[in-house]
Amino acid sequence: MVQIHSPRPFFSLSFMLLATSPTNPLSAAMPVDIRIRFGRAIRRIREAQKINQEEAAERCGLHRTYYSGVERGNVSMVNIEKIARGLKKSLLELFRRV
Repeated sequence: MVQIHSPRPFFSLSFMLLATSPTNPLSAAMPVDIRIRFGRAIRRIREAQKINQEEAAERCGLHRTYYSGVERGNVSMVNIEKIARGLKKSLLELFRRV
């Protein structure tokens, strides 16, 4: 993330948001963290199964708020296996989508 020190804090924040914007051509060169990519892949699988986060969390044996965090990129390796079992996917299938 690019950070510019400016006497105007709004400019600094605006520039950081622009640098990470999907419409910014420079953001294509910035790799997305694997946890974010993993979360997006999990969300696509859940949506393909036409279930909500609460149902997915229950199937995975995780709390709903934790599962929501997983889809946003906050995940531990211990729970990845639970998610694979809950969504009826192999670990290979999960990571192939990342």
